[in-house]
Amino acid sequence: MKIARFILYFIIAVIVLIYGISFTLKSEYTVERTAEINADYETVFPLISNLKEMRKWSPWHDRDPNMKETYEGTDGAPGSIHRWKGNDQVGEGEQEILSIRPDRIDIEVRFSKPFESKNQTWLAIDTRFEDVVTVTWGFTGKIPRPFNLMLLFSNFEEAIGRDYEDGLNRLKQLAEQQYAEKNPYRNIYLQDVNFQPRFFVYKVVNTSFDKMLEDALKVSGDIEEKLNTKGIKPFGNLVIYINSQSENSIEAHVGFPLEQKVSFQGLNNSVLPEGEYHFLPIPIGEYTTADIPKIMANKLRKQEASRAIIDLLEYAQIRETGKGLIGVFVLK
Repeated sequence: MKIARFILYFIIAVIVLIYGISFTLKSEYTVERTAEINADYETVFPLISNLKEMRKWSPWHDRDPNMKETYEGTDGAPGSIHRWKGNDQVGEGEQEILSIRPDRIDIEVRFSKPFESKNQTWLAIDTRFEDVVTVTWGFTGKIPRPFNLMLLFSNFEEAIGRDYEDGLNRLKQLAEQQYAEKNPYRNIYLQDVNFQPRFFVYKVVNTSFDKMLEDALKVSGDIEEKLNTKGIKPFGNLVIYINSQSENSIEAHVGFPLEQKVSFQGLNNSVLPEGEYHFLPIPIGEYTTADIPKIMANKLRKQEASRAIIDLLEYAQIRETGKGLIGVFVLK
């Protein structure tokens, strides 16, 4: 009888001790992680405000590819719900969009397994630049006492934080890939410049955008040789002036600018037109001359390339390696 009473008192003491310790530990915790994404707002926002889109970058779906999932309501609107039932790693529960604002999505996550809980999570989006956005993923959770004693043996905040970092990295990769597919010329920045008139000696080359660079380099050596015979140095790099353009070909004037007018047998003379130009720096290697019409259409809404000046800014490097920077100047 005494032993039974002792055991009972001991169990009660342990329970009281456990509960006592649980009250010395926090039962609520907050996790927040941030990622900077090189994409525009229109690409990123649907990925964080639609439950089906969120599945594409979720850090948990790989842990149970066979989990059962259902969706309810209008996705991307308050009241839409995503339910899942999976293995021990993902548990069972649902998440519901509570509110959507242009800068924030609030979601309630409700678990039924491994234990019942109700937590709040949010995704905030901040557009700092035209093609860079910052996404912050936050979570507030509560572990009922005495289950919060698990915090003595595991760091929930760190574990969830790692998952959030993984998810945001996946979101970044997905958004940047979609943005690149939507805007393949995102790294080309339009500038405005002023051109002074320059004397120009050239050869006429009938070519296409595909073969423009190859054909220009073929005649450049002969032009340089003629300049060298008179001891004249070009006043700039090799230039391709698109004189006219038809559906399948272009007439290009390929040559070098000079400080003063000089006549050469076998070469033509002209003056490169002065004025205000749009300037598009294009790295050859990442792009080709075949991309020039598409880049002009994308950046300038201009289909016709006639009267455009293409300056091989890194002429020596392009001639040697086939890669380097060119500048496309389009008269305003």
